[in-house]
Amino acid sequence: MMNAEGRQELYAVSCKAKVPNLAFCFKDFDLCMEDLVLDRVGNKCVLGLQSIDVDMGMPMWILGGVFMRKYYV
Repeated sequence: MMNAEGRQELYAVSCKAKVPNLAFCFKDFDLCMEDLVLDRVGNKCVLGLQSIDVDMGMPMWILGGVFMRKYYV
């Protein structure tokens, strides 16, 4: 995903990377790079996305805090 490296169930990208907005089809929600970044470690930005492995035939993602802090709070 977005040339991200997996790090302890989270993903990290170069902070200089051009990360496309993440949009959702069920409503007019989108998250940009600023929304997705949880922490910066050196030149890497840790993204607040977590993948989960469930046997449903498609990838599943946990959005959690990055989604809630923009659209709920």
